Amino acid sequence: MSSKNDKEYFIAVKTEYKLLERKYLKYKENLKKWENRIDLARQAGKSDLQIDAESQVEIIRNEIKYLTDKLVNLKIEVEKTVRAIHESPQQLSIDPNKLLADINNLIGDSRSMEIEKDINKINADNELEELKKKMES
Repeated sequence: MSSKNDKEYFIAVKTEYKLLERKYLKYKENLKKWENRIDLARQAGKSDLQIDAESQVEIIRNEIKYLTDKLVNLKIEVEKTVRAIHESPQQLSIDPNKLLADINNLIGDSRSMEIEKDINKINADNELEELKKKMES
């Protein structure tokens, strides 16, 4: 792949990552709202509202898991692209230091670190769930 194509691909992946990151953060905020609604419904003794809120929380959690998986895959793609750019003999048109700074801005800011923690927690929860299923079998 040429340096120009690598750079264009990097920009496309970076853009997609940022868009998904914003969507992820919105879903996390929405999840908190619905979890609060569960508590309020429980406190008010409204079991029908509680059930509705719980089903909404489940839907949001599934979407968060999907977004988490996509973010992890995009992060891997970004890292691969940066490696390809650094290994390319045609990298003269691209400043590798600037690209590294862009990558650090992309995956190293505090929101991304929060997302990464959430991703690790979800992955651990998924692994624990799989382990429980295996132990039950």
